[in-house]
Amino acid sequence: MTAHDELGTRERCSPLPSRAGDRLARDTGSGSATAELVVLLPVIGALLLAILAGAQGLIANAAVMDAAASAARLAARGDAIEPALDRFDGSGRAVQWSQRRQDDFLCVTVRLAPRPAALISFPTEAVSCALVAE
Repeated sequence: MTAHDELGTRERCSPLPSRAGDRLARDTGSGSATAELVVLLPVIGALLLAILAGAQGLIANAAVMDAAASAARLAARGDAIEPALDRFDGSGRAVQWSQRRQDDFLCVTVRLAPRPAALISFPTEAVSCALVAE
């Protein structure tokens, strides 16, 4: 037996063209996968940005609701409401508040302005009322 007989019939007939042809047949799908990734990557990035902005908005809304409830309780007792709003110091967002009396209740409205340098930010407002202790 010669060295050519040990290789097998396929390699003996045409070793380079068959391997090159197999490689070309395998690589035809890799270009389309790259193109799909290039198209989908910005879409996934935008979706992730929207999810993060929504989560940030929900967290800000919860903080404003909690501050309004604390401020209403403090104002109903006759205390200053600024300690309830101190949590927003250093956040870079303007906080406005107002209070009004409705029968036996004192209602406090807290508004948190949008972040000035943020890509996506929106104002948040919450109203909370507490029974006035007389």
